[in-house]
Amino acid sequence: MTSKESCWAEFDRQCDEWIARAMDSELMSVLRNLQELEPDRGSENLHFFKTILLTYCYTCCAFDTIFDGKFNKESREKDSEFYEKAPRLIKNIDELLSFAEKWPEFHDVLYKDKNLNFDDILTEYRLLVKMEILLKSRKKLPYWKQHGNLYYPNDIKDQAKRRVPQANSLLFGLVFYLRRYTDQDTPDREWMQRVEGPMPTNGRPHYELVAKIANAVNELCTPPIFDNKLSDEQVRKRINTLVDNNVELSLSSGFRYSQLRKKINTSH
Repeated sequence: MTSKESCWAEFDRQCDEWIARAMDSELMSVLRNLQELEPDRGSENLHFFKTILLTYCYTCCAFDTIFDGKFNKESREKDSEFYEKAPRLIKNIDELLSFAEKWPEFHDVLYKDKNLNFDDILTEYRLLVKMEILLKSRKKLPYWKQHGNLYYPNDIKDQAKRRVPQANSLLFGLVFYLRRYTDQDTPDREWMQRVEGPMPTNGRPHYELVAKIANAVNELCTPPIFDNKLSDEQVRKRINTLVDNNVELSLSSGFRYSQLRKKINTSH
């Protein structure tokens, strides 16, 4: 009997397949520009950096199908359905309690035969549902703050989150990693020690390169993340909006994967 493929094994396989498809794409041509980045951290660091970017691009391209994206999306959808249906349930419980008060002979049988206090059970259940409505309506749980690979600590407008959360994730993550890699004050052995949190202020953002990478990744995504090609100025404005709203990069599955593997075939 064949064992079920683990979520990480599935991620490995699908990411490798995506990178293989990207080999003859514009993305690989654009990534050759990484060799021109300063400081020169050597071939090993450059190879690792390329691995990180490729893997991160894949996670943005297929975010709804991998564990993190599916969990957050399904949790939000489940909460939304609960918030829609729970008030009707409260109303039905109130009607049932009212009915039981007028015709107690029906639930008295339950108490006498099975030692069940019908009123107390319904009242307690109603209280629990009411508390859950209040909790979910505030949208404070982590998966309501997580959109794509980004964490939104404030109640940022839906326009900033975008209908496709991967859009902001891709741009923010690319700029984040490029700033870390090009930070002149960070030694080679430490440049990737920080992989989450607010946007770094050191290093170069390379908006033009990010726009080129994003446009190339977009051609590999089905459906595409962006409707039109991005310019470096559009990237800069969107990043500034996210930074102004204290948006942070979360520890994505993509980077966890890169840390585990760290190397891809030399042909990549």
